Amino acid sequence: MNAHSSCNIRLFKPGEIIFTEGSSADKAYIIESGLIEIFVGSNSEAIQLNVLGPGDIFGEMGLIDAFPRSASARALCHCRCMVVSATQIAERIASSTPLVRLLISMALHRNRAYNSYFRTILNTSHISLPSLAITEKTYVKNPQYEKILEDIKLESDLQNAVLKNELQPYYQPLLDLKTTDTVGFESLLRWHSPTRGIVSPQQFIGLAEETSLILPIGAWMLERACLDLHLFQAEAEHLHHCKPNLFISVNISVRQFQEPDFFHQLIALTQRYHINPQQIKLEVTERIFLAQVDAIETIGQCARQALRYLSMILARVTLALIT
Repeated sequence: MNAHSSCNIRLFKPGEIIFTEGSSADKAYIIESGLIEIFVGSNSEAIQLNVLGPGDIFGEMGLIDAFPRSASARALCHCRCMVVSATQIAERIASSTPLVRLLISMALHRNRAYNSYFRTILNTSHISLPSLAITEKTYVKNPQYEKILEDIKLESDLQNAVLKNELQPYYQPLLDLKTTDTVGFESLLRWHSPTRGIVSPQQFIGLAEETSLILPIGAWMLERACLDLHLFQAEAEHLHHCKPNLFISVNISVRQFQEPDFFHQLIALTQRYHINPQQIKLEVTERIFLAQVDAIETIGQCARQALRYLSMILARVTLALIT
């Protein structure tokens, strides 16, 4: 093996063995040029599992599950490969979701099971595949398995809830302590599922924020709040023969603020429902200020348009911590 001027690049000659099955794994490789053969066995009895080309990664399995390498790798021609360290792999897996980590684990176990099957073929004339299925059943024993499956089912049900209008807004009146008059409303989202019953916001809001579902849910809730505020305003004006200055607060997620057209959609809603922008209060968590800069710029646009929103860094508004 020849070292390149960069310690992250390795050059391999045709026929050169890169690593062997059973050896410990300390690095993976990304092929920049050339072809790499992945095989089990040795010499004339070797079984080719795959041939990889530019853009493919190999040798990562042992870095992920810390098991010895399940196959060997050799260069079929002159190859140039980028080295991927164990730390790089570990950091990216650690930052992924439990679902992604479980899927990776399942794929690795399946891959190793098939590699083991092919190695057995070298020594046995007949071998059945049910043993592979038995290996897969071990996933069910994973303590996170049931929770992850439940999250997937919950996400699917939530998608249907959006399509079938199972989500409903509730409004909590906010009173002036001196006059006991209603001055505004806090909007709350509730989910009445025909199969799950009343689902707690703590169960589905966090899940929605982890996926793209928070965008259609958030957009629907914001428009519904603007519509209902318009109706509340008209009813109050009819009852009291004056035009009250009611406001409504709406929780906004980080992902909504990161949408490039969020500000323009918000302004369009205030115009559509004849609402003064000052009657809309956007409640955000402190996490918004750790998000991307474009979210902060959107908040700045809202501020310049005199929209009432809650923030922990602007002294002119009230801080609301949504936990």
